[in-house]
Amino acid sequence: MSGHLISYKDDSWRGEMGRHTFSGAAGFTAWPDSQNDRLSSFRYKLPVGWDLRIHEHRSSSSRFKAWRGANADVAVNKDDLPGYIHDQASGHSWVKLNYSSIQQAFDAVQPQGPTRLLITKPSRIVMPAGYKGDMTWHQQGIQKTSRGEFVVSGSAPGIGYLYFTDYERSIVNVLTPAHGNFNHLGGFQVAGNFLAVGYERYENKEQGDSKILFYDIANIAAPVALEHLTITRSRAGDTAGAVGLIALSDCWLALVANWNAARLDFYTSTSLDLRNNATRFSAAPIWSWSKATHGLGAGSIDNTWGAYQNINLFRQAGSTSRMDDLWFVGMHTDRFPSMEDWADLYHLNLSASSPVVTKKSKKHYYNSGGGQRFVYASSFYYDTTVKAFEVYSAEAHISDGVKSRVDRWI
Repeated sequence: MSGHLISYKDDSWRGEMGRHTFSGAAGFTAWPDSQNDRLSSFRYKLPVGWDLRIHEHRSSSSRFKAWRGANADVAVNKDDLPGYIHDQASGHSWVKLNYSSIQQAFDAVQPQGPTRLLITKPSRIVMPAGYKGDMTWHQQGIQKTSRGEFVVSGSAPGIGYLYFTDYERSIVNVLTPAHGNFNHLGGFQVAGNFLAVGYERYENKEQGDSKILFYDIANIAAPVALEHLTITRSRAGDTAGAVGLIALSDCWLALVANWNAARLDFYTSTSLDLRNNATRFSAAPIWSWSKATHGLGAGSIDNTWGAYQNINLFRQAGSTSRMDDLWFVGMHTDRFPSMEDWADLYHLNLSASSPVVTKKSKKHYYNSGGGQRFVYASSFYYDTTVKAFEVYSAEAHISDGVKSRVDRWI
């Protein structure tokens, strides 16, 4: 491994203060007085699979912000430096990513000082009427694909929507699925080339019904609806505010959370080939679980369960897929007056007579300023190549009709 860091005292990469090289194993460097508390910009290069961390103090255990290696030169200025780093930094470290468990990867994410990204809407892109009329109608979920594109779901008075971006986060396509009077596409998950999302009528609230829609997104500019996989949830109360999706050894598993995630329902597919027209998801849940009925598993860190708007399913990269060793993250926003964004990590065991859900960790996330909130759109993206998480949150609307602000934590 080789790489470098060049630090500057000016915001425009002028006034070079120091050059540092990286080689071999991970390490930490405390900066001399000539660099201490003076950082305004820097350039770095690290291979994929490594993180650069800029530390607040001359200690490897001090608060830091991390940047991912991209095997290319990367320039960073004060726009991406949180207050505890800008003109405050006192050292740096470099770390190889390869967390041994989902929980270790979850706990490693730094919840402060996110990087702000922008999703742009070209003038040719038309969004559904009323998509940003008030806080009733807003973005609901955001997902990053393994290729680096983004997908966002949302609700509008007449119809729900999904929009898809390219690698540069420019919207290339908008879908508005027509299913009766449904208008609310909620929290969702992308797994490989497939997407699963719940669709419901917002005005029916917790008494509504729903459908789970599936898409093949191998070509992000031309998603294909996999209508043969649609799950119809027709009973009152069978809403679908958040959907998780994961491939297991011999089938796919869909997790569906109803209104405010009061109940989780689990569906399995008849095969791994979701493009095969003969493949179906179970018409009824194979398992159901609720905090009220089942409680949390032994060893849970606390007894609280959130009104999760997005739930993402995972298994440890490189491990054998097992029904007794799955994980999910639930994201929610504590409402007024606190408006705090929280992510909760759960272990999921589906091999027992009924699901066992054990709360293993939780974390409070702080945004970069503005309206980015977990309640509007959020997700955990698990990079299987480095076994590390990226966390995303978006604001309620495409803010000025042209751009939507997104926060990223790593």
